[in-house]
Amino acid sequence: MKKNIITYILTLFITLVASHFTGAQTRKERIDKAAHALNDSMLAQRKRQAAAAALRRQTRQEASNQAIFGDDDTIFKNNSFPDKWNNQAAVILARKITYSYYSRLALGCFDETERYRIKLLDKSAIEEFSQFEFFPTDDVGFTIIKTNGEKIKVNINDAVPVDEYKAVGASYSLLGSENFLLSNAYKKIAIPGLEPGDIIDFYYKFSSSTVKNEITATPFPPIVFTLTENYPIVAQKIILNVEKDYYINIASYNGAPGLKLTSDTSALANSYVRGSGSKPLSYVLYDNNRNKMNEELWEDKYRCEPTIKFQVLYCPAKEVENVPYFLGKESEPLSNVPYWLLKDVTNQIALSNDNDEHGYAEQIIKFMNQFHKNINDPVKYMKYAYSYFRYFMLIGDFKNDNYCGFSHNVHNNIERKDELRSDVFAQTICLVCRKMKINYDLLFTIPRNLGTVDNVIYPSELRWVVHIKGEPDLYLYSFDAYRDPGESRPAMEGISAYMITPNTDSTKIIMDKVTLPVSSPDDNSTAFTTNVSINPDMLGGASIDRNAVISGMGKENYYPGIILDKQLLEQEINRYKGATDNDYVARLLGKGPENKDKKNSEPTVGRTAADRLAEMKEFNGNYFDIDSYNSFNLLCDGRETDSTSIIFNDKFKIKNVLHKVGQNYIVDAGKLLGAKRQLTDKQIQRNCDIYFSCAQSISDKIVLTIPKGYKLEGAGALNTNITNATGGFVSTAAMQGNALIITVKEYNTHNFEPQSNWPDVVKIIQAAYDFTQKKVLLKAS
Repeated sequence: MKKNIITYILTLFITLVASHFTGAQTRKERIDKAAHALNDSMLAQRKRQAAAAALRRQTRQEASNQAIFGDDDTIFKNNSFPDKWNNQAAVILARKITYSYYSRLALGCFDETERYRIKLLDKSAIEEFSQFEFFPTDDVGFTIIKTNGEKIKVNINDAVPVDEYKAVGASYSLLGSENFLLSNAYKKIAIPGLEPGDIIDFYYKFSSSTVKNEITATPFPPIVFTLTENYPIVAQKIILNVEKDYYINIASYNGAPGLKLTSDTSALANSYVRGSGSKPLSYVLYDNNRNKMNEELWEDKYRCEPTIKFQVLYCPAKEVENVPYFLGKESEPLSNVPYWLLKDVTNQIALSNDNDEHGYAEQIIKFMNQFHKNINDPVKYMKYAYSYFRYFMLIGDFKNDNYCGFSHNVHNNIERKDELRSDVFAQTICLVCRKMKINYDLLFTIPRNLGTVDNVIYPSELRWVVHIKGEPDLYLYSFDAYRDPGESRPAMEGISAYMITPNTDSTKIIMDKVTLPVSSPDDNSTAFTTNVSINPDMLGGASIDRNAVISGMGKENYYPGIILDKQLLEQEINRYKGATDNDYVARLLGKGPENKDKKNSEPTVGRTAADRLAEMKEFNGNYFDIDSYNSFNLLCDGRETDSTSIIFNDKFKIKNVLHKVGQNYIVDAGKLLGAKRQLTDKQIQRNCDIYFSCAQSISDKIVLTIPKGYKLEGAGALNTNITNATGGFVSTAAMQGNALIITVKEYNTHNFEPQSNWPDVVKIIQAAYDFTQKKVLLKAS
């Protein structure tokens, strides 16, 4: 027994010693085995989670398909349409858009479901509807109904991911920047086998939610749409479902029917799936026999087409009279804002300013005290303050949440022209004025493309303007990356506004109607000086060396195409920080080390010089038959406080302007101006008023050098003078030495013309086009 114990102890000792010398390898093996097991477990868990998520999506998709395609609404049972639409590419047999607003615990929820039933009549419609794009988080469904009645369900699982960034509609009807998200997380699906006569029945369901604010109102995004589409519509319904404590502001314009409360619960059955259990109210708008949307030049569709705009807000009953929103009765949609309510709510907005606006104002004043404290002219002071505010919000405050609608990705601010929220802008500027004792007025209106200030229906339509009194007066509008102090947006010019003097005592509020300034054609000018040299080999082309000076709203067409992100950022940082920090610029462009793993973030690569050259070639290709686009040199980007014009030089070659006839040549001299619009017979007929973006002028001085051995004949044909109350087209041509000098000025006098003035506008358009068809002769001498 004793021997056995000794043997056991010796054996245990030897084992322990052996373990000591071999344990490192054993532990590594154990660790590796454990790591592999953990990795396998995690992979299995991810697969289970992915499978569960896919199953939930499939279950949800099937439920949506059954509910939406199973809708027994009679408008989806009709497959015929009036004979008057036989010549259309497609006809919308039925359109139904359902908006549901409801509560789930602490969330306010919003569902938008759009269903279309469209009969395809020609190849162009088949091409349009042969592919769809959608977010995989949203519900979509497609059914094809063949001419023989066969129904073919499109398998959504056949959709493929798209590996590129693109602006994709988050909602078809949401107004403003909310309408699009820049994402690469979307899919596209092909709809195969479509033929003329087929019917495509499809839907798109978008859902979102927000935390309800129990001490103030919670607004949902405003929505605006027309009752006309690109194709005629046989019948359509718009349905709004709202629960208790949800308020509707809605109005119909331009002949659109109104909303009616319905007791038909079938309107709710397939659209209102989730909620807190309280019985919702349902409102229905029915419309039929709509011709397709007018396709007229310079048409503001919301001023011309039958239009619906609305907003739904959640508000606890106890807070209804204390919130800055136009609220009517809970069970009665508000379709007209009375004067007293407009005054009360805008006064609340004007007086409202929180820590953000105070912080912005203090930062602006700190900058002005440091660098411009000796400026006594209030207009000049506010110009510099405005430009710094633009920099601060665009770049300097990029790390902080500024609640202003700006993206914190600077590239997006530059690329997409994101604009600072109007009320935040005005409240900040007013704070600066009050603290610096600068005399100002506060005005509000709505953009003219949405209507007039007298038919405002929800506060988010309002745009605020600050009027600085001085010599001359200065009107300050909310900015994007490019707006200079005193520059407006086209939709804000010459329209009625209210000037408000807010007061905490509501009986002392002053509100008077005024008119915002409107710019002249010379304020919004584009001026080109172009030197043209015919190719030495006389083989049909010419070289263009052009200088451009572009002012006011003429600059709109050139942003952001002319801008290099890195160059803009370097200029801004150098202007306000005194030196350029390359690491800072790289970080702003999303290229810093902390951004390298953000594979799913929005694209942040700035435009390169090569990109700009390609974009400018494409842009100018709309006007010239370009052979090669050789250089673009930006001399001024038009964003300086004291230099607000874009100035650039570009050089390119064009084709097909010289045609040999025997020993002589015909020169398409008119084409040196660039292409002009040719009106179709249909466009000459007009039903709507004319909403130009602005009054503007385009001036050209073209210098055509005549090759040696030739003399020019026919210059007199280039002289034109068509002017009337709406504008003009005037051209002159004369020889100076060995060069033909052509001067052209085309302008429209106003930013608006009534439909009755369209014939005069047509005369100017036709004169410009006719000029481009004129020729001169180079005769061998």
